[in-house]
Amino acid sequence: MRDDEILDRLRRALRTEADMLTPGHGTPRVTPVSASRRRRLIGTTAWLGVAGLAVVAAAATIVLTVANRPSSHNVDVGTPPSAVLHTGRDRFGTTMHRATQAPAATPKSAPGASAPSTSAPNASAAPTTVAANAVPATSGAPAGRRAFVPLSATFVSPDMGWLLGVSSCGRQACLQLGDTIDRGRLWTTRRGPSVAGLSLPSASNGGAVPDVQIRFANPSDGWIFGNVAGSPILYSTTDGGGTWTAQSPVAQWKATSIEDLETSAGRVQLLYLTSGGAGMATARVGSADPTWSATPLSTPSGAPTSAQLVMQHGVTWVVASRQSKVVGGAIWSNDSWQTWTDLPCAAVGGPVVLAASDPTHVVAVCGPAGAQQVEVSADGGASWHNRGRIGSAPAVQAATSAPGSVVAGTASGAVVTSTDGGSSFATTLSVPAGRTRRILQVGFEDNTQGILITATATRGALYTTSNAGQTWSRLPLPAPPS
Repeated sequence: MRDDEILDRLRRALRTEADMLTPGHGTPRVTPVSASRRRRLIGTTAWLGVAGLAVVAAAATIVLTVANRPSSHNVDVGTPPSAVLHTGRDRFGTTMHRATQAPAATPKSAPGASAPSTSAPNASAAPTTVAANAVPATSGAPAGRRAFVPLSATFVSPDMGWLLGVSSCGRQACLQLGDTIDRGRLWTTRRGPSVAGLSLPSASNGGAVPDVQIRFANPSDGWIFGNVAGSPILYSTTDGGGTWTAQSPVAQWKATSIEDLETSAGRVQLLYLTSGGAGMATARVGSADPTWSATPLSTPSGAPTSAQLVMQHGVTWVVASRQSKVVGGAIWSNDSWQTWTDLPCAAVGGPVVLAASDPTHVVAVCGPAGAQQVEVSADGGASWHNRGRIGSAPAVQAATSAPGSVVAGTASGAVVTSTDGGSSFATTLSVPAGRTRRILQVGFEDNTQGILITATATRGALYTTSNAGQTWSRLPLPAPPS
């Protein structure tokens, strides 16, 4: 075992023992303790009082000893982090979708398939484990100074997730990947796949954030996708992010952009645009060389300029818009695609922002600025009901954790939350005023716990909620690998 691995495990052991011995200190866990675990904890409290102190002291001595040893040069870039010990659930990656804004203090209530070409292993240092309370405040540092600017997050359980960001690597921008098994208290960082043409957000480029996202289906299988320098990119991993493989079918689909990707029920589905239309591709999870099945999307009202895919428990909704007009849609159910005839927003037009909390409850936010309305469906998108307007600023992102709950990020830089199905909204987070303010992502992994990513021209921030978006707490960001 390498020195850095020993340090990693000992630091985690130290933190765990310290948290048990000093309740109330540090960032509390979001996940409630199960009854069986609670009984085990009560039964071992007395032992922890004495033995725990001994473990902490002994571990601290070993950490200091190992830390002073010369660093190892045997780098294993393909070794996935120990986070795979957690059991994954396909929820968070299925409900998080793009949006657009940045930090602030917590306010009020917060057909084609071919063998892919494999890229070389990431030439990066061994994963660097960083304690959350030791992470520099990179969200407040200018992007050109090796700050980690968050782009996208995905969770497979309330505690286990990945955060994709962009950072400065020498004279160029590069993708960085952070993973956590304690909901962002402790991050392990490593290089992502090498992608040419990336740029850091800055005041000079208007705070443009790379259009790159990440999704994981389980602790091992994940995807990085998006559009860089005018070209679509798609990478996959089967070892928790240790190595990434470029997927070549994108060229066969003649895709001009990848709009969305989600995973649920053992499948991964991708939505792409072409020069004259759109298409959906489906593959099974668990293969480094998946066979993708592509299906064109029917858009009788014209070629779309944007599209979105939402997936929940094996059911998928796709809606495509051309500027202010909804031009087509499809639903995946019972292992096949069907044309979606009862599309949302028929009266007010698009663009449409979709979200779903389960296979039957779907939310759509649509319409022009100043007149955006919320439509809801309780029958999987077969019928729609207008619930009200969202406010003067248009929504660029929406998520729903349960029927009746709607969280939206607006173009004005605010996060608004509804607990009555969209009839009324209250502002729960506002991004500080600035030249550009964006909500990059918002989503939920269960009925209450969710993640929010915000950005301004030169910095980003990560927030979490444990009450369905009523309040938001800021999390530390991973530190860029040295």
